[in-house]
Amino acid sequence: MMTDRPALMVVKIGGSLMSQRPLLDRLMARIAASKARVVMLPGGGAIADGIRQAQREAGFSDRLAHDFAIDAMTKFGEILCEFYPQCRMVGTPAEADTCWQAGGLPVWHASRQFIGRDDIAESWDVTSDSLAAVLARDLGADRLILVKSIDVADQDRLQDIAAKGQVDAAFLKYASEFQGEVAFVGPAALSADTNPFATGTHKVPERRHAS
Repeated sequence: MMTDRPALMVVKIGGSLMSQRPLLDRLMARIAASKARVVMLPGGGAIADGIRQAQREAGFSDRLAHDFAIDAMTKFGEILCEFYPQCRMVGTPAEADTCWQAGGLPVWHASRQFIGRDDIAESWDVTSDSLAAVLARDLGADRLILVKSIDVADQDRLQDIAAKGQVDAAFLKYASEFQGEVAFVGPAALSADTNPFATGTHKVPERRHAS
């Protein structure tokens, strides 16, 4: 027998939205209005871009660059918590539950979740796109939504999206390990009348990849 429960969504927020505050405000308003259990994972944005440049100039290892970039994701999470008082940094499902029960919006602590793991490649092939897929897999989420600063064509398959460079090089590998639905949200969807995060419940046995 199938039972309804609040859907669990992992929402990856592209780091480039850090410099697009009106778009970020619309995104946060849509997430706050969702009936789902939403966990946000920010990208590294301009901070991660600075780490790439620093690595090119100084020549430190991919391992260090990987860790620094994940720390940048954590810092963007802290920025979200400063901009939006309802946001709270969390690092465990229990902390996320406590946040939801208090009416808050959980922002996942990337450094606690991803640094030093043997199952995650320490290279620039793995960015917040792939890490969001890992988090969605780890949490057993129903949906993974990647919020981008560009619009991704609805009809494109994940393979087409990867071929266009709209996700990182490792995304297909990690997305294949996630059993839920993968979707993309861009500026057009955030400006539309319908809320792309509005899904309130999910039938537990129905899990699939979006095609």
